[in-house]
Parts: sequence; structure tokens; C-alpha cells
Amino acid sequence: MNRIHFFVRLFSGGKTLVVQADSTNRVEVIHQKISLITGIPISVQSLIYRGKQLQSDQMISDCGIEMESNLQLVGRLRSTKHSRAWKLMNELSSIIWGFCKTEFRSVRYDKDHIEDVLIEILIMIPHDIDEASEYLEIFISSSVPAALDVLPFVREIVAQLHHNLNLTMESTDLSLPCSLVHDFAAFMLPVRNAILFQVPFDFTITFPLMENDTGEAEYYRESIECLHCSFHGLLEATLLSLGLLETQLGLKEEVEDARVVQWWSLYLTILKELNNISKVYTGLEKVFWQKMRQVKASLCFLVVKFATKSEDYGWLFEHKEVMSFEVRRHLAIMMLPEVGDGGGLYCMFIDRSRLLENSFEYIGNATPKNLQGCLFIKFKHEEATGPGVLREWFLLVCQAMFNPQNALFVACPNDRRRFFPNSASKVNPLHLNYFCFSGRMIALTLMHKVQIGVVFDRTFFLQLAGKDITLEDVRDADPPFYKSCKEILEMDPEMVDGDNLGLRFICDVESMGSRKGIELCPNGKDTIVDSKNREKYINLLIKHYFVTSVAEQVACFAKGFADITTTSRHQPLFRCLNLEDLDLMLDGSGNDISVEDWKAHTDYSGYKKSDRQISWFWKIVECMSVEQRNALLFFWTSIKFLPPNGFAGLSSRLYIHRSSTPYDHLPTSQTCFNCLRFPPYKSESIMQDRLHIITQEHIGCSFGTS
Repeated sequence: MNRIHFFVRLFSGGKTLVVQADSTNRVEVIHQKISLITGIPISVQSLIYRGKQLQSDQMISDCGIEMESNLQLVGRLRSTKHSRAWKLMNELSSIIWGFCKTEFRSVRYDKDHIEDVLIEILIMIPHDIDEASEYLEIFISSSVPAALDVLPFVREIVAQLHHNLNLTMESTDLSLPCSLVHDFAAFMLPVRNAILFQVPFDFTITFPLMENDTGEAEYYRESIECLHCSFHGLLEATLLSLGLLETQLGLKEEVEDARVVQWWSLYLTILKELNNISKVYTGLEKVFWQKMRQVKASLCFLVVKFATKSEDYGWLFEHKEVMSFEVRRHLAIMMLPEVGDGGGLYCMFIDRSRLLENSFEYIGNATPKNLQGCLFIKFKHEEATGPGVLREWFLLVCQAMFNPQNALFVACPNDRRRFFPNSASKVNPLHLNYFCFSGRMIALTLMHKVQIGVVFDRTFFLQLAGKDITLEDVRDADPPFYKSCKEILEMDPEMVDGDNLGLRFICDVESMGSRKGIELCPNGKDTIVDSKNREKYINLLIKHYFVTSVAEQVACFAKGFADITTTSRHQPLFRCLNLEDLDLMLDGSGNDISVEDWKAHTDYSGYKKSDRQISWFWKIVECMSVEQRNALLFFWTSIKFLPPNGFAGLSSRLYIHRSSTPYDHLPTSQTCFNCLRFPPYKSESIMQDRLHIITQEHIGCSFGTS
């Protein structure tokens, strides 16, 4: 095909468009491009070239149109059938233009007159679709669309916003007008749409525009220049204001002034809109995120303090490195319902001997609304209830869920804490239901902020996040497979091309005790792996073993997870986090416990803080290893690991209660009240021995291996 460009002079305004097309296209393609750029309906267009009217079904090459030819666009005669409609449209156009002029701003316009014109236009439009389309063409062909150009409003709003941002740097009044910021976001949208959707660019715009740019760019030059200028001016002013806010107020979470809360949050609105604008121009998005890194501390504070569930902060996750883990976790948690959002109490009575089966029935049969309410757990033949029992239930169920003996998940050879779906899980006829159940359980653990000491393998996480899996991602999941693939890729090309490996595009699959070959591509059994296609072969192997073979399991897990999170207006939670973020939210096994924080959240019953037994206790705890402290915490509270925000994340304070049992008796835990009961020991050594026995009994419980 021969790509050419030519000029089309418009019948209105004297403007000239530069249009690109293929010489093999029909003339109707030119009409479509003109309509897309100008909004002029095809039905009222007539193209003249060398004194002849072009027919829509003619080929461009047959019309003799060559590079840089000049065409004239003329209008077809307007029908006088709807003369009243034409008159009203012209009147409406005059009203709109009047509003756009500065001198009309201070004049109160006749509101009743505007309503009368609009009502008369609407009344005359017939119900018949074909007839109504004629009125639509009159509307488009009139000057009303041109009058609706919002650019004058945008210029004024940007100027006012820029002025207010400058004021924050010149005075102690740091507030921004809420209505002005919201108008800025609202009016920027149609300007961006005019460029992105009405102009047929399939690429970002290089700025500044050149004189020989396409007609599409030329036609919207004013909007393109306005948007670009607005971006740079507002970005610099916003960054300077954020720096001043940080200096004057500091990044303190204890900002209590309601007025301050209101206008601090407006900066997020401005930054979100500036990010949208940056996507229109080549290289501007990179500039935006470089600037965001400079104000990372301010941005993180704004998000943690003022982000709300009603807003979509997906734009921030395009560059997760500009946020700290605390911010990413905060936004991810906002995608989860608050405990109790479902209302009511969902009660579960669990038989420990049938823990997984009972839990599966309760969680699988519950509605998402039930599970978003408060959960109540009571074990059969046991009196204890409350938060401690609920946390214990989470830990025990997840331990059973990820136990390889149940064939749902497989542990990574290089890290037994990490799991991915078992491709052989179909040995259980209900395996897909169990994966849906597993997804619900993990969502509930995050919602209740319970750390379960288990994490996902990278291959599993990437699929949930909707990302591709590479060879480096499978290193921990299957070390022998990884090593074999690396050897094939690094092998001498001549050896591979000589078919010394005897490889074909097939793989062996074991199912229910039998093995069979699966073709990785059409005619795979006859396709030899050579030095040119070996990378494709490896990628297809990875896709089969780690994606295709567990696609159903992953899909069911994701569905179960989504049942609880219901984050339709946000990006999926897994895309908002790094794998390391999810590790910290689910595991926490490597986190040490702050003894000072522990003390600050502990109260005493029967003891005083100054008693020698209490002094001995904290001295012993301070000398414990990380593993021992976690074991003591689990005995005391049924919490395997602390929430990311420490003891403040627990639902109640901890208690040390003076027991009346003999001095040589072991301490006892009453987890429903987060209460540790021990007698007034006579010596520090006796207490240390007793605590040592407790910690040793609760160390070494690893999921899937115990």
C-alpha cells in the first residue's frame, strides 16, 4: 500500500487539514477522517478535486489524488425542512458563546430563556430514530459543538489554581479552594478526551508540534499547547507547595484540624490529574514520576492520612517505588472491607477432629456479606471464645489448607514457607471448591490482620497479579527444572542445532498414575528444538507447567479472594503490592517483637508494675531470641506473629494475672482475654525455667512440615 498525505480545505473557517490515507482506500475513508476530526457529519460533506465531485465508493488512486494534492470540502445544500430547528440551534450557539466571553460573566443571563430554547428543541425531536437522527446532524453541523469548546474555561481555572498555589508560598494560609480543584479535574477531562479520542493518535504526542505535523494535531494545536503548558506550571507550583506544607506542618499523623484535612487531600486530586495529562505527551510521564520521587515523603503522608475508599488510587501503583511499604499496605487494606461491614454475627461451631471439613462447609456456604460481618468461633466441647480463639482458628485452618498431605498446595524445595497450587489436586473431586475456599480464607486473614506464617511462591503471586512468568521466577518452585532450562539456553548453538538433545515441542504429563505427551504448539511432536527456537520452547514449557496446568486452581482461588474483597472500582489487590509486601502481611516470622511496645500494651491483675516478678519477667523476655518471643506470644495470645503495626493492631490489650496455683506450677494462658496467668514465683531462675519449657513446646511449628 502507498501511504500519501494531502490537504483538505474546509468550507467553514477557512482551515486546512492534512489527511493521511492509503491510495488503495476508498474516498469514504477521507470523509470518515474529516468527520472524526471536525465533527462534520459525512452526510453533509462533499469533496471536490480538480473541479469534480468525488464519489464515496471511488478508490483514491482512481481519482488521481497524489501526494500533497489539494481537495475542497463543500457542504451539501441544507434542507429547509427543519428551518425552525436551525434557528434554535443558532440561538443556542449564541447563548453559549456569550457565557464564554468575559464581559458576559458578570451579567445575569435570562435563565428562563435558556430553558425555553432547550425545551422547544427537545419537544420537536420525533421519537422515530431515523427522523431524530436528522436533528442530531443539524446539531453537529451547527456551530453549537464549536461553542461548547471548554478551553476558555480551562485556561481560567488553571490560572486561578496556579494563583492559589503561589499564594500558599507567600502567606501562612496554605488552604486551597475545594470547588476550584474539583472544577480543574472536571474541565481537564473533556480537553484530554478531545485529544485522545477525537484525534486519531495511536501514540503519545511529541511536543512542541512541528509546522508539518498532521492535520489532526494542527486542528487541536490550541488544546495540545494549553494542556502541556498547564502541566508544567501546575506541577512545579504543586511541588513547591508540598515542600512548604512539609516544612510548616511536618509529616505528623496527629493533624487534627478538620480544615487542614480538607485541603491537604486536594493535593492528591491535583497530582492524579497531572498524571493523567502526562500520558498524552512523549516523555512527560517520566518527568512526572521523577518529580514524585523528590516528594516521596509528602506523597506517602498524604496517602496514609487522607486516602479514602471512595477514591481510586490505581494510578499510584503504576510506579510502586514512589511509595513505602506502609503506604502500599495501607492502600491494599483499604480495598478490603472493614470487619463488621456485612453486619451481624456469623457463628461457626468447629469440631477440631474435622477442622478443615467443618471450616470448608461454613466458609464455602456463607454469603460474602456474612463473611464481611463479625466472625464467632467456638470449638466443640470447649468453653473459650473471643478474639484469641478466632486467631487460633485462622492459624489452624491455614496450616491444614497448605499441608501438602491435603494435595492442594506444594511447598517450594528452597523455601518451605512458600507454596503454589498443586497441579495434581484433582485427586480430590472437590479440589476447585477448596481453592475457592482457600481464596476466601486468605482474604479473611488479611481483613482480620492475622499473620499466618505462610507466603506465596513467586509463580503463584505473579498469576494472581496478572503478570507473565519468566525463567528466573521459577527458580525456587522447581530448581531442577530451572537448572535444566538454563543449560539448554546456554548450550553451544551447534550442539543444539545438531539435535543432540533430541528435544521436540512436547512435554510429559503425569495424570492419575499414567504419563502422556502434550504438544506445546501445533505439530509440536515434529518440531525440533534448535538454537533459534529454544527460547520459545522454554517459555512454552514454563507456561504449561506453571500456568496452564494450574489455571483452574488459580482462577478459583482468585474468585474466592474476590468474593471477600469486592474491589471492582480498584485494581486487583495483588497488583497493588510487591511479593515482599504480601510476605510481610501474611508471614511476619522474621519480625522481632519490641519489648517496650509489649510492655506498653500490657496491664496487670493482682500484680503491680513494680513487683519483682514483673521485673523478672520482662528481663527474661528481653534476653529471649526472636523465635522464643514469637513462641511466648503464641502461647499467650494464640497469635503466631504480630500484625505489621505491632501490638497496636491487636483487638485488645494484654494482661498478666496473678494466679493462686502453687509456685512450681507452669503459667497458663487464657487466650480469650489475651491473659497470661502465673503465680508469684519465689526466684527469677524458677520463672526462667518455666518460661523456657513453654517456648520450647511452641517453637518449630512450620506449616506443611509439622
